[in-house]
Amino acid sequence: MAHLLVVDDTLALLLRKRGHRVLEADGVTTATKCLAEEVFDLVVTDLRMPDGDGLDVLRAAKAHAPATEVILLTAYAEWKSAKEAIRLGALDYFEKGQEPDELNHRIDKALAGRALRRENENLRAQLRERYGLPGLIAQSPAMLTVLDLVQRVAPTDATLLIQGESGTGKEVIAKAVHHASARATRPFVAVNCGAVPETLLESELFGYMRGAFTGAAVNKLGLFEEADGGTLFLDVRRSSSKAPPRTPERRGPAARRDAARDHRRARDRGHPRRPRGADQPGELPRGPLLSPQRHPGRSPAPSRPP
Repeated sequence: MAHLLVVDDTLALLLRKRGHRVLEADGVTTATKCLAEEVFDLVVTDLRMPDGDGLDVLRAAKAHAPATEVILLTAYAEWKSAKEAIRLGALDYFEKGQEPDELNHRIDKALAGRALRRENENLRAQLRERYGLPGLIAQSPAMLTVLDLVQRVAPTDATLLIQGESGTGKEVIAKAVHHASARATRPFVAVNCGAVPETLLESELFGYMRGAFTGAAVNKLGLFEEADGGTLFLDVRRSSSKAPPRTPERRGPAARRDAARDHRRARDRGHPRRPRGADQPGELPRGPLLSPQRHPGRSPAPSRPP
């Protein structure tokens, strides 16, 4: 149930029937006094009143409670004043004579937006409590030094380099810096650069326009722009690429049979044939090398005259 201030002589009863707590005001003076004494979820006010206009109520509402939304009721001839009200911070204006359901829809939408903002503020407060400096508990001198450094650098706009082994909490420290800074209300965007292919990293960081390459069906905002005003955490992990363990070489008759089979397959594919008896490339053959022009027990064939 929302708490509404209504500066109109016909709307209060309708809103009470819909379950809202409604406080009525008959003019600018009464409305200003109510705004100074209570906090309302929404103010619905007529633009024209005997002792002033709705713009005065709007200014008073924003002065006492900037988060309070204001909807103005206006006649068709007053649309220029209504646009001025939007410029001053009014949420919406409603033209008199339209269906009441449309006004109810706009009021429900305004109240839903306010509830969402409250929930967002509550979640942000929980994040600051959990990931900010108050949520980090440390006793070792090394960690106390780190937290002191976080507290000193958080108010600055300096670019930070956080070093440490994998699993030591670099992202936790980055979040602590973010939530302790003036950027806490803006996004914290973490990017695991190692999980993004090198060919896509530029597109992820800087975005792209539709049709920039094959598959780019829509415009995409880059991560730098998504984190605008907030914090961008680039997690660059070193890849320890070790050579796979070498498989021990097999010896014995089975290895020789496999080598012979591989030789036959290589010959059928047109590859040069290795000498018989050689199990591995670079090894000397175990048997005698037989030339294709020589045979045991026979004399060499006579060479033809040129």
